[in-house]
Amino acid sequence: MSWQSQLERRLSWLAVPNVVPAIVVAQVLVYLIDKTQAGQGPAMNVGAKIALLPDRVLQGEWWRVVTFLFEPTGGMLIWQAFTWLLLWSFAGAIERAWGTVSLNLYLIVGYVATVAVAFVIPEGRATNVYLYTSLFLAFAQLYPDTVFYIYFVLPVKAKWLAALTWLFFALRVYSGGWPEALLVLATVADFLLFFSLDLFRSVGHARRKQKFKKLSEQGADRLTHECRVCGLTSQMAPKASFRYCTKCAGTACYCPEHLHKHEHLVATDEA
Repeated sequence: MSWQSQLERRLSWLAVPNVVPAIVVAQVLVYLIDKTQAGQGPAMNVGAKIALLPDRVLQGEWWRVVTFLFEPTGGMLIWQAFTWLLLWSFAGAIERAWGTVSLNLYLIVGYVATVAVAFVIPEGRATNVYLYTSLFLAFAQLYPDTVFYIYFVLPVKAKWLAALTWLFFALRVYSGGWPEALLVLATVADFLLFFSLDLFRSVGHARRKQKFKKLSEQGADRLTHECRVCGLTSQMAPKASFRYCTKCAGTACYCPEHLHKHEHLVATDEA
């Protein structure tokens, strides 16, 4: 039984279903409110009032620690709607694979790490984009061959999009210094916690496979076929097809030239 299954069995009474769909619905409401009140000044900007700004939290606006999860990523409505659809589907697929408890724990780890880093980095402001990106990484790890159509035309598998995401993180760490490194670490903290064992196992499996392949090749190199008639060996003629005659007693090997041009051995001849 996997450790996720054990969690599901022991802590099922703590499970909170439909967390991500509830977040998506809240983001939709915030997005609609901001769009309908656009042009009425910054005082009516709901998104700005719910963003996680540590200095504002320390001044008493404690709700920002939670409400930043409801902040839309921005952009045109069609792309925002596409993002919501993906979040909803990713969470549903992960929950079906792991169970509600494990999904809740995955989100909690990423949430706590994101909030903690926001209070550490200079002028910190947490964004839920990184947090929700970790959902995609988990989905891609569980369903690597799922095909997405970029701009509804170009088919790309989830594992390749995940590889690009990891490359993007590496570039951000390289160019952004330690603050960006902490943000990326907060993003992948839940992923590393849940998939580190599987990653170690996959690396070990790859090493064992490579070792077996090397031993097999070495064994193939040591195996030499020799024609009983002319003495030609497989090392002398590596492209020649040596065969064993089924009509001869014992294991008599012949080169292609003498396979059909030899005197069959009988048991009395071998004695």
